[in-house]
Amino acid sequence: PSYPIERAFGDTSRRKFSDETLIRDLENKVRALESVIESQNGRTEELGIPARTPPGSNDGADDLGPENGGVRSIVAMEELAGMMLTMAIEDKGEPSFTISSRKYMNDAVAKPGVDPYLATQPTLQTFDAQSESREKILACFLENFNSFHQILEPDEVRSLVLQDPTKGPLDEQLRSNAVLAVGASLSSVPGAAELELQHASFAEGIILRCIREQPSDLVVQGLSLLSWRELQLGNDSMAYNYIAMATGQILHLGLHVTALGRRAQSAKNNNVLFRRRVRSFWAYFSIDRIVTSSLGMNCTMHWQRVKPPSYLTSVSNNISIDDIAHDRFCQLWHLWDSCMDQALAFGWVKLSSVERKNLIVRSHQALKDFYDEVNPQLSLQGEPVSGSAIWFQIAYHTAVLLIHRPFLNEPAGSFTLDFALRSATSAAASISRITRTYRKHSAFKEVLPQIIEYLLSAATIHLLNATSGRTPLGRQSANGLRCCLDALQDMEPKWEVRVQRAILRIRQLAHRWRIGWALPLCLSQPLQDHELIQEKAAAVAQICPPEDETSVVLNEDNGNTNYFDDYLVDFWDLAQYNGALEQINDLVDLPESWDFAPFLGDGNFNGSLEI
Repeated sequence: PSYPIERAFGDTSRRKFSDETLIRDLENKVRALESVIESQNGRTEELGIPARTPPGSNDGADDLGPENGGVRSIVAMEELAGMMLTMAIEDKGEPSFTISSRKYMNDAVAKPGVDPYLATQPTLQTFDAQSESREKILACFLENFNSFHQILEPDEVRSLVLQDPTKGPLDEQLRSNAVLAVGASLSSVPGAAELELQHASFAEGIILRCIREQPSDLVVQGLSLLSWRELQLGNDSMAYNYIAMATGQILHLGLHVTALGRRAQSAKNNNVLFRRRVRSFWAYFSIDRIVTSSLGMNCTMHWQRVKPPSYLTSVSNNISIDDIAHDRFCQLWHLWDSCMDQALAFGWVKLSSVERKNLIVRSHQALKDFYDEVNPQLSLQGEPVSGSAIWFQIAYHTAVLLIHRPFLNEPAGSFTLDFALRSATSAAASISRITRTYRKHSAFKEVLPQIIEYLLSAATIHLLNATSGRTPLGRQSANGLRCCLDALQDMEPKWEVRVQRAILRIRQLAHRWRIGWALPLCLSQPLQDHELIQEKAAAVAQICPPEDETSVVLNEDNGNTNYFDDYLVDFWDLAQYNGALEQINDLVDLPESWDFAPFLGDGNFNGSLEI
């Protein structure tokens, strides 16, 4: 039998009963909701934040015009230049020379159920007597930490497995327990968290005795390890205090001048001691660069006071790729310290424009020359890929980025500003490309806690370029930002405190600069009250979906990012910057300002910025 259409959709001619009371009630609710929306829009206007716009509308494109967008972009550049290494913004965009207060540590970034201060209570507890557990912890330490910082020589590992870490000389006890504490923090063996607390508590309980009674290079190693651990826990002040104490021991023992005069000859007479002193210094140095850069501080020892032999002189067996990467990493950041000596100082603002231009050219060239001499084994070509090679490559591009970041508040149209923008953008793109390529690689998992701050540095440059709006450069930067955030979120289960803090800083800058559209949808919601503590502007940005999500950060494959086309870009091509630079600066005679010939010869730095 036929099924009449009226039965499917109802008889449209039938008279419907209307409840006048219900209608009036609904109308009142609608008016109340409209009133709330108007009040919310008024509040966002008072804060200087555009109200949320519905999908399909202009999505705030007018706000990115030359007048408004340009002002915000200039502010972003000034603030980013003033950050130096840290994400804290001082008044007037000035660099911070103090450690950030722990008041910024909040429940949102604290690991549930774990008191960050618990590990700093020096209480002796019962140790696990099973050497099998210690062996697994040490194996984890060697794979995930020692390959990057070279604390232990291979022949030291067996003795650490067999000996009781509470027996023997004080300096050995400190170093052994610090090694086991860091190893346990990296391990997934049953009871690893409890073992970490036990070993850390014991080590912390004997620190002052070691410094007073038995100062040695082993004490330097122990303090450096404890500093790294505190950094992972989010205890910034303790991390800096420990690395500063290690610096004091370095100066007291003369490890920083092992290559000078009678001290060098005396050390070489005892080959084992000499190698350990050299190894201890460079292990301290590499950890110092991780800790201090994460805290927004310069190195704790001035670069001109560093005169030890190369790390490779301490390697007694065959030199591995991890040894090469560690040596080049240390030399890279020593060079970086020398280049940034004038920038990370109060006299920075007194430099003339010519002096700053010469400084950026000289620093960039120094890094390029350094990279040209890097061992081919550290290139990311072919298989197998070493985690230490990935780490070095990301560290190098971060060094390039940070060299140029202080110059982002140079006058509009100047050679210095234009050169800094291009170099920093190219470096950030390289970091995102390496991360995208190797994020699922097994070697990348070993690198994870070492590169959190490097990804954060790249993300800030992507955010800056996103202030150009939904231009080609802005969209490519949004994809680069998504790549960094994907990698950070992969790390979150294990390194929750530091990862959540990094993501929070990215969100704060995105909302502060009114580019919430560049964030993935899951992170673009307005900031909560406890997340606004660090925001001096106290501004909550809009949730602004992209006009065409598939072309910004998503593709048709259920939201997976398609990065391949986004990085087939020459960041030295002026056309890529038309949108961003028109928004950021009203440049005059732009082609002439990008002529590097008088300063750099052919001006081709793709070799130094590409892998």
